Amino acid sequence: MSRPAKNSPLLTIRRFALRLEESDGQEVMLNGLDQAIELPNARVLAALRECGTTLYFLSNYAAETYKMALARFDFLAWFAGGIVSGEHGVIKPDPAIYRLLLERHAIDPHRAIFIDDVAANAEAARPFGIHPIHFTGPDALRTELAALGLL
Repeated sequence: MSRPAKNSPLLTIRRFALRLEESDGQEVMLNGLDQAIELPNARVLAALRECGTTLYFLSNYAAETYKMALARFDFLAWFAGGIVSGEHGVIKPDPAIYRLLLERHAIDPHRAIFIDDVAANAEAARPFGIHPIHFTGPDALRTELAALGLL
């Protein structure tokens, strides 16, 4: 597989993109969801953005939940686009949701990576030519992204 280019699109994950700790250390939960993003994860997104990486998301969110998150978290505006499964009636790891994202946003899959905390979801991107990364934590992700030349 060829290495993603420095400015390749980054497809990201629901858990990676939706938990944030507030300054008082309280975890913000969205509509009772247990998936979430911690500050170190948001810092990885910020670092990618600062490096000029175009960010996209692919989420198994309900449409209503995503609208609430978008209104609350500024960093969700960093994404150039994405697919909210609740708006399309298809979820990861169904190949149709990956195809929809690639086609709708004209993403070259051979220049893209996909990060997901569920290994099966990450691997489902591989048949499209997307480089999958199974997210296990921000430090491991930074290491892998650096090895790919993205950080």
